[in-house]
Amino acid sequence: MDHTDFKEARYLEKDWFSTFTLGHDNPGTRNWLDEGEKKLGCAQGWQEQSVEYYINHWRYRGELAPAMGASAAFGCSYTFGYGVNDPYPVLLDAVNCGLSGASNDQIARLAITYCKTFKPSEIYVMWTFKARREYVHETGALEKFRNLSEEAIKEELKSPTWLSSYLTLMNDKSDHYNYQKNKLMLFNFCENNDIVLRQKEITDLPKSLFSLARDNDHPGPDWHTNIAGILCER
Repeated sequence: MDHTDFKEARYLEKDWFSTFTLGHDNPGTRNWLDEGEKKLGCAQGWQEQSVEYYINHWRYRGELAPAMGASAAFGCSYTFGYGVNDPYPVLLDAVNCGLSGASNDQIARLAITYCKTFKPSEIYVMWTFKARREYVHETGALEKFRNLSEEAIKEELKSPTWLSSYLTLMNDKSDHYNYQKNKLMLFNFCENNDIVLRQKEITDLPKSLFSLARDNDHPGPDWHTNIAGILCER
Protein backbone atom coordinates (compact mmCIF):
# COMPACT_ATOMS: atom_id res chain seq x y z
CA MET A 1 0.00 0.00 0.00
CA ASP A 2 1.03 3.60 -0.45
CA HIS A 3 2.60 4.92 2.75
CA THR A 4 0.14 7.78 3.23
CA ASP A 5 -0.84 9.31 6.55
CA PHE A 6 -1.75 6.54 9.01
CA LYS A 7 -5.01 8.06 10.22
CA GLU A 8 -6.25 8.71 6.69
CA ALA A 9 -5.39 5.20 5.55
CA ARG A 10 -7.00 3.65 8.58
CA TYR A 11 -10.09 5.77 9.00
CA LEU A 12 -11.15 5.68 5.35
CA GLU A 13 -10.95 1.91 5.31
CA LYS A 14 -14.42 0.41 5.65
CA ASP A 15 -13.39 -3.23 5.39
CA TRP A 16 -11.15 -3.33 8.44
CA PHE A 17 -9.96 -6.86 7.81
CA SER A 18 -8.54 -6.41 4.31
CA THR A 19 -5.71 -3.86 4.56
CA PHE A 20 -2.65 -3.93 6.82
CA THR A 21 -2.15 -0.38 8.05
CA LEU A 22 0.81 1.74 9.02
CA GLY A 23 1.99 1.97 12.61
CA HIS A 24 1.71 4.98 14.90
CA ASP A 25 5.25 6.39 15.08
CA ASN A 26 7.15 8.54 12.62
CA PRO A 27 10.10 6.81 10.91
CA GLY A 28 13.57 7.48 12.28
CA THR A 29 15.75 6.93 15.32
CA ARG A 30 15.48 8.46 18.79
CA ASN A 31 16.45 7.65 22.35
CA TRP A 32 13.45 8.99 24.25
CA LEU A 33 10.16 7.77 22.82
CA ASP A 34 8.01 10.60 24.15
CA GLU A 35 7.53 13.10 26.96
CA GLY A 36 5.54 10.59 28.96
CA GLU A 37 8.56 8.32 29.29
CA LYS A 38 10.65 11.19 30.64
CA LYS A 39 8.03 11.99 33.28
CA LEU A 40 7.95 8.40 34.49
CA GLY A 41 11.65 8.59 35.31
CA CYS A 42 14.44 6.09 34.86
CA ALA A 43 14.86 2.78 36.61
CA GLN A 44 18.19 2.40 38.38
CA GLY A 45 21.09 2.28 35.97
CA TRP A 46 19.20 3.49 32.88
CA GLN A 47 20.22 6.70 31.12
CA GLU A 48 18.67 8.77 28.33
CA GLN A 49 20.94 7.18 25.73
CA SER A 50 20.51 3.63 27.05
CA VAL A 51 17.63 2.74 24.74
CA GLU A 52 17.37 3.43 21.02
CA TYR A 53 14.09 3.28 19.16
CA TYR A 54 14.34 2.72 15.40
CA ILE A 55 11.04 3.12 13.54
CA ASN A 56 10.98 1.66 10.01
CA HIS A 57 9.14 2.95 6.91
CA TRP A 58 6.01 1.04 7.90
CA ARG A 59 6.08 3.02 11.16
CA TYR A 60 6.67 -0.02 13.34
CA ARG A 61 9.70 -0.58 15.55
CA GLY A 62 12.80 -2.38 14.32
CA GLU A 63 15.14 -2.93 11.40
CA LEU A 64 12.92 -5.79 10.27
CA ALA A 65 9.99 -4.31 8.35
CA PRO A 66 6.85 -6.07 7.09
CA ALA A 67 7.75 -8.21 4.08
CA MET A 68 6.52 -11.25 2.20
CA GLY A 69 6.95 -14.42 4.23
CA ALA A 70 8.34 -12.63 7.29
CA SER A 71 7.16 -13.84 10.68
CA ALA A 72 5.72 -11.08 12.85
CA ALA A 73 4.76 -10.37 16.46
CA PHE A 74 1.64 -8.50 17.55
CA GLY A 75 0.71 -6.90 20.85
CA CYS A 76 0.77 -3.68 22.85
CA SER A 77 3.68 -1.75 24.41
CA TYR A 78 5.02 -4.98 25.91
CA THR A 79 5.60 -6.26 22.37
CA PHE A 80 6.82 -2.88 21.13
CA GLY A 81 9.41 -3.05 23.89
CA TYR A 82 8.81 0.21 25.71
CA GLY A 83 11.99 1.09 27.58
CA VAL A 84 14.25 -1.74 26.35
CA ASN A 85 16.60 -2.22 23.41
CA ASP A 86 15.80 -5.80 22.41
CA PRO A 87 12.11 -6.64 22.83
CA TYR A 88 11.11 -10.27 22.35
CA PRO A 89 10.28 -9.94 18.58
CA VAL A 90 13.97 -9.15 17.98
CA LEU A 91 14.95 -12.32 19.83
CA LEU A 92 12.52 -14.30 17.68
CA ASP A 93 13.74 -12.71 14.43
CA ALA A 94 10.20 -11.45 13.83
CA VAL A 95 8.81 -8.16 12.54
CA ASN A 96 7.70 -6.11 15.54
CA CYS A 97 4.11 -5.01 14.94
CA GLY A 98 3.51 -4.08 18.58
CA LEU A 99 1.69 -0.77 19.17
CA SER A 100 1.60 1.04 22.50
CA GLY A 101 -1.93 1.11 23.90
CA ALA A 102 -3.24 -1.47 21.43
CA SER A 103 -6.46 -3.28 22.28
CA ASN A 104 -7.10 -6.96 21.61
CA ASP A 105 -9.46 -5.82 18.85
CA GLN A 106 -6.58 -4.03 17.15
CA ILE A 107 -4.12 -6.87 17.75
CA ALA A 108 -6.42 -9.42 16.08
CA ARG A 109 -7.15 -7.12 13.15
CA LEU A 110 -3.47 -6.30 12.52
CA ALA A 111 -2.47 -9.96 12.73
CA ILE A 112 -5.13 -11.04 10.23
CA THR A 113 -4.44 -8.24 7.74
CA TYR A 114 -0.69 -8.81 8.02
CA CYS A 115 -1.17 -12.51 7.27
CA LYS A 116 -3.39 -11.73 4.29
CA THR A 117 -0.82 -9.29 2.92
CA PHE A 118 2.52 -10.95 3.67
CA LYS A 119 1.68 -14.68 3.91
CA PRO A 120 3.91 -15.66 6.87
CA SER A 121 4.12 -19.28 7.98
CA GLU A 122 4.28 -18.32 11.67
CA ILE A 123 3.18 -15.41 13.89
CA TYR A 124 3.45 -14.49 17.57
CA VAL A 125 0.71 -12.78 19.57
CA MET A 126 0.90 -11.26 23.04
CA TRP A 127 -2.71 -10.52 24.03
CA THR A 128 -3.13 -7.39 26.13
CA PHE A 129 -5.44 -6.28 28.94
CA LYS A 130 -9.05 -7.28 28.25
CA ALA A 131 -10.46 -3.90 29.34
CA ARG A 132 -8.92 -2.24 26.28
CA ARG A 133 -11.62 -1.98 23.64
CA GLU A 134 -12.50 -0.16 20.41
CA TYR A 135 -15.46 1.96 19.41
CA VAL A 136 -16.55 2.41 15.77
CA HIS A 137 -17.91 5.87 14.87
CA GLU A 138 -20.54 6.41 12.16
CA THR A 139 -17.73 7.72 9.95
CA GLY A 140 -15.96 4.39 10.21
CA ALA A 141 -13.26 5.81 12.46
CA LEU A 142 -11.91 3.44 15.08
CA GLU A 143 -11.26 4.84 18.52
CA LYS A 144 -9.60 2.84 21.27
CA PHE A 145 -10.47 3.23 24.92
CA ARG A 146 -10.17 1.41 28.20
CA ASN A 147 -12.60 0.91 31.05
CA LEU A 148 -12.59 3.63 33.70
CA SER A 149 -13.21 3.52 37.43
CA GLU A 150 -16.68 4.23 38.77
CA GLU A 151 -15.52 7.66 39.92
CA ALA A 152 -14.07 8.48 36.50
CA ILE A 153 -17.32 7.42 34.83
CA LYS A 154 -19.28 9.71 37.15
CA GLU A 155 -17.07 12.60 36.04
CA GLU A 156 -17.59 11.69 32.40
CA LEU A 157 -21.37 11.63 32.87
CA LYS A 158 -21.35 15.27 33.93
CA SER A 159 -20.78 16.06 30.25
CA PRO A 160 -21.91 12.87 28.49
CA THR A 161 -20.10 11.68 25.37
CA TRP A 162 -20.09 8.40 23.45
CA LEU A 163 -17.31 7.29 25.81
CA SER A 164 -19.22 7.78 29.05
CA SER A 165 -22.34 6.20 27.57
CA TYR A 166 -20.43 3.19 26.28
CA LEU A 167 -18.46 2.69 29.48
CA THR A 168 -21.58 2.42 31.60
CA LEU A 169 -22.41 -0.77 29.67
CA MET A 170 -18.95 -2.34 30.00
CA ASN A 171 -18.02 -4.94 32.61
CA ASP A 172 -15.40 -7.64 33.17
CA LYS A 173 -17.58 -10.39 31.66
CA SER A 174 -18.17 -8.35 28.52
CA ASP A 175 -14.44 -7.65 28.21
CA HIS A 176 -13.60 -11.33 28.58
CA TYR A 177 -16.26 -12.30 26.02
CA ASN A 178 -14.81 -9.78 23.54
CA TYR A 179 -11.31 -11.15 24.16
CA GLN A 180 -12.44 -14.73 23.55
CA LYS A 181 -14.05 -13.72 20.24
CA ASN A 182 -10.83 -12.08 19.05
CA LYS A 183 -8.77 -15.07 20.10
CA LEU A 184 -11.10 -17.57 18.41
CA MET A 185 -11.29 -15.49 15.24
CA LEU A 186 -7.49 -15.34 14.92
CA PHE A 187 -7.05 -19.02 15.78
CA ASN A 188 -9.54 -20.09 13.12
CA PHE A 189 -7.98 -17.79 10.53
CA CYS A 190 -4.49 -19.17 11.17
CA GLU A 191 -5.69 -22.77 11.20
CA ASN A 192 -7.52 -22.33 7.90
CA ASN A 193 -4.46 -20.74 6.29
CA ASP A 194 -1.80 -23.12 7.66
CA ILE A 195 -0.17 -20.43 9.80
CA VAL A 196 1.44 -21.44 13.09
CA LEU A 197 0.05 -19.23 15.86
CA ARG A 198 2.15 -18.88 19.01
CA GLN A 199 0.27 -16.87 21.61
CA LYS A 200 0.35 -15.79 25.24
CA GLU A 201 -1.27 -13.18 27.47
CA ILE A 202 0.91 -10.49 29.01
CA THR A 203 -0.21 -11.69 32.44
CA ASP A 204 1.11 -15.22 31.80
CA LEU A 205 4.58 -14.10 32.87
CA PRO A 206 4.26 -11.40 35.59
CA LYS A 207 6.63 -8.48 35.05
CA SER A 208 7.04 -8.28 38.85
CA LEU A 209 9.33 -11.32 38.67
CA PHE A 210 11.95 -9.32 36.77
CA SER A 211 13.71 -5.99 36.79
CA LEU A 212 11.77 -3.22 35.05
CA ALA A 213 12.46 -1.32 31.84
CA ARG A 214 13.86 2.19 31.73
CA ASP A 215 10.47 3.78 32.41
CA ASN A 216 10.10 1.95 35.75
CA ASP A 217 6.81 0.45 34.58
CA HIS A 218 7.15 -1.90 31.60
CA PRO A 219 8.94 -5.27 31.78
CA GLY A 220 12.71 -5.23 31.43
CA PRO A 221 15.16 -7.20 29.26
CA ASP A 222 15.02 -10.43 31.31
CA TRP A 223 11.24 -10.61 30.89
CA HIS A 224 11.64 -10.31 27.12
CA THR A 225 14.29 -13.04 27.06
CA ASN A 226 12.07 -15.38 29.03
CA ILE A 227 8.87 -14.70 27.10
CA ALA A 228 10.73 -15.29 23.83
CA GLY A 229 11.77 -18.71 25.13
CA ILE A 230 8.21 -19.51 26.21
CA LEU A 231 6.79 -18.51 22.83
CA CYS A 232 9.29 -20.80 21.10
CA GLU A 233 8.23 -23.86 23.08
CA ARG A 234 6.73 -26.52 20.83
